[in-house]
Amino acid sequence: MNTNIVMFPMNRVSAMKQSHAARRRIHDFLGMSEEILALAEACDWSSALTLQEVRRQELEAWFADRPAMADNQELIEVINQLLALDARITDKLHTQRQQLLLDANASRQSHRQVTAYLQS
Repeated sequence: MNTNIVMFPMNRVSAMKQSHAARRRIHDFLGMSEEILALAEACDWSSALTLQEVRRQELEAWFADRPAMADNQELIEVINQLLALDARITDKLHTQRQQLLLDANASRQSHRQVTAYLQS
């Protein structure tokens, strides 16, 4: 029975497992960003903000342990995707803010008109 078994040194196996885990984790961050965007699109700002804070803390902790990952092309691509999603979330936030300002102005105008009517 002739079987070809390739043996990797333990440090190489460990590095491969860490690389796979790192790849999976950065994609988890991307999934969190997509969920934040979905919450923003649903105008669930409280949940979006809570999840964004969790993601930020997890990203900071994760990068604190991996300074050598800065040249990893896949990581760079995922970070660019994270930034693009964050830009979309920010756009949603600005749109929502603008709508709230318009609604507040309309409410004040209506209040002034009712006050003027009642005083006449």
